[in-house]
Amino acid sequence: SYRPERLVESEELEEAAAAKFDEGKDANQTSDDYVLSTIFFAAVLFFAGLSSKFTSNRVAMLALGFATIVLAGGIVRLSTLPFQ
Repeated sequence: SYRPERLVESEELEEAAAAKFDEGKDANQTSDDYVLSTIFFAAVLFFAGLSSKFTSNRVAMLALGFATIVLAGGIVRLSTLPFQ
């Protein structure tokens, strides 16, 4: 059957564009994951700094303990991300 040369070329280019688009979506998801890890670490700094403002040692330790848990979660999250 007859297939115009430009039609074949356009299909090949469309496939290449779709592959690049998928690659870009994957890169965007990776960057979103890194931003989420940054938010985890910002929360750690917030709660650790907040713990020094409480007069009650119990509340300060609770805030510091929560910061430690979030830090552990952030480290686990960061360790699962791809490094290049």
